[in-house]
Amino acid sequence: MAEQESGHNSSESSDEDDPVVKEIDVYLSHHLKDNLYLMMYPVRSTRMPYADTSCMKARIKPKQQKVELEVAVDTEKNYCTNKGEDMARAVNESNSLKGNNQTFYNRLTLFYSSVMDKQVLASMKAENNDRYAVGIMKNNALHVTPVQAMLQLRPSFDYINMAESANGTGKLDNSNSGIVKSDSEEEEDIKPVRYAVPESDQAKAYRISSHAYLEKKNAEEQWIEAEFVGRDDTRATVERELLTNGNMDEITCDYGISAKGYLDALMPPPPAEVSVSVNPENVLSITQLKTMSLPEQIKSILLSAKAMQFSQLGTILSKPSDIDDTAIIQYLQQVAVLVQGCWIVKSELLYPKGTTSPITGIPSDMLCLARDYLLWKFTQTRITSRKEISMVVKLPSEDLKEIMTQVALLRVTKGWEFCLPYDYQFIERYPDVAQRQVQYWEKKYQQLKLRLKLPTQPTGVQSETVQDKKPVMGKDKAIISGQERIKMAKKLAAKHVNANSSSVDGPSNSKIKINVPDGAIAQQSNFNSSDDIKIKDEPMDVDESVAETTDRMNELKQAENDDNNNTSAVPDELIVVVKNWLCEIFDRSIYSLETLKRRLLLYQGTLKEDHIMAKGVSDNTLKRCLKEIGVTELEHQPLSPNETPSKLYVKRKLNESNDKYREVLLDLFKDKAKLRRREIVLAMVEKTGEAPNDKQYLKIVKDVCANKGSMWFLNPLQH
Repeated sequence: MAEQESGHNSSESSDEDDPVVKEIDVYLSHHLKDNLYLMMYPVRSTRMPYADTSCMKARIKPKQQKVELEVAVDTEKNYCTNKGEDMARAVNESNSLKGNNQTFYNRLTLFYSSVMDKQVLASMKAENNDRYAVGIMKNNALHVTPVQAMLQLRPSFDYINMAESANGTGKLDNSNSGIVKSDSEEEEDIKPVRYAVPESDQAKAYRISSHAYLEKKNAEEQWIEAEFVGRDDTRATVERELLTNGNMDEITCDYGISAKGYLDALMPPPPAEVSVSVNPENVLSITQLKTMSLPEQIKSILLSAKAMQFSQLGTILSKPSDIDDTAIIQYLQQVAVLVQGCWIVKSELLYPKGTTSPITGIPSDMLCLARDYLLWKFTQTRITSRKEISMVVKLPSEDLKEIMTQVALLRVTKGWEFCLPYDYQFIERYPDVAQRQVQYWEKKYQQLKLRLKLPTQPTGVQSETVQDKKPVMGKDKAIISGQERIKMAKKLAAKHVNANSSSVDGPSNSKIKINVPDGAIAQQSNFNSSDDIKIKDEPMDVDESVAETTDRMNELKQAENDDNNNTSAVPDELIVVVKNWLCEIFDRSIYSLETLKRRLLLYQGTLKEDHIMAKGVSDNTLKRCLKEIGVTELEHQPLSPNETPSKLYVKRKLNESNDKYREVLLDLFKDKAKLRRREIVLAMVEKTGEAPNDKQYLKIVKDVCANKGSMWFLNPLQH
């Protein structure tokens, strides 16, 4: 009895020495149990995972649980080019000898380039794989999924063996004499005739269990072509979610709970009261501002508002009586910049150094660079487009939209307009401050030019000066002087009167009202006397006639240029400016004339009225400039027989090593609307003497084409 008691006490003491640290719920998931494979690479170093290698093709035999992957080989590092060329040549020659009888496997491993730039990984099933599972921790619970099979993938070089066997010459006799038989002797050999005899059960069982029979049965199962999806793909994320059990929300009863714990579970105690501020976090109260110094007040207000006029800031600040506006402006210049007479908080304060974007993780210096370029753009124009900014700053659309919403408002069919009206009062009152800010933006542009590769001088725009008191408008918001407004008002009134068959002989008391953008002038005029014109500021009305009239004037100017193009010379200055603009926008892609004209209109909207391109560019002038910068006109064959061919514009040469393949591809589309990969590669080999590797091929065709199934067709940009 004493020994039993001592043993019992020892077990209790061991339990006390090894207490339970944590309990974790375990769930068994069956969603992927029939399709979950664990792949191992026993001959691949852990320092060189296949995760960084491009998988080009994949296929599977589900019944035999076999997988084959075709992965790219890095031909730039640790690669013997001579050996790679020899292997690729041997394999390609063996495939060409087989002709149309080549198998899918041989077609899969055919090298389109001059070197062996890919390899095949073949799987081998591991033993005793029924004891393994894949587990994932989620929400403090372990989800386990059984593994269907464990596969070991190793490089397979069967295609090289086939090439060696195909390159052999002559056939040996079955005897040991080593004498090579001629073709005529082989034809004269007498072949025995065999008759099928009934097969016994024992012979049938032996035949079925033989290696040759099993190989034959395995060969009968066809390979199924699969699509390889990277681990960061959305589809891969959805599949990984199936590793978790979907029945986690089922109620489970814990019968080991105490009476008090059971009561607390039924009626949990009320949460402790926490004092919560009724004010939003991003709103500053007057009480808070009174506790801050003047520089802190200015900084806090601008960080919250992002953009303000000086008069608005003065009404909010809580300042001592001995502080004048000069001191406020000194503090302002430390934390803000001047744009169209308004003060905008500096980018460095919004995005401190060392931080990243909460949306995409972009570093703060990239965000500051993009925001500074946007602010500089608003010193040159009233309206811009997100696409125009994105082409320069190369920022994700989410971050760029977040930056633009801070200082601009989206106007439908117009673009992004600066959020505040032009502050004439501040410019007139403090011209020295405005001039210093002009110099600041000139220096800032030089910095932006180096980092963003901008032109040496802003094309078609001028820096905002103290004397320039007219706000800069976009395409549909023309900059119109006072005299021009008077003339336009008279023309519109005369047209209106003629349309209604009314008399204009005597003095007319009718008045017309023209609404134009912020800061511009709406007029009420007696058209028989220009002395009675009254000018007043009114808000913008997008649907009024000034923007429409300006558009009609531009169209008339362009039509006049088209008509006079054959008889009068186009100004050399216009040709130079248009060519410079085309060189900036033309990239690797392919464009239609409509797309180029649409971009031209958007660009003209950012120019001042006196710029030479703002007066109109004819189609003939545009085509002439395209030809002079090396752009080729390509006749696009329609996909449907009911459509008519259209003209596309593309650069045949990009001064790259792949130009020879690019020219062959563009020539092929002169006669056909759709092409297969085999047609393209064969034409490239015929014209250049060598085929591009897979990486080169995809880069070339994706610049100007899109694919649907196995067919490639030209894909001009639509914006």
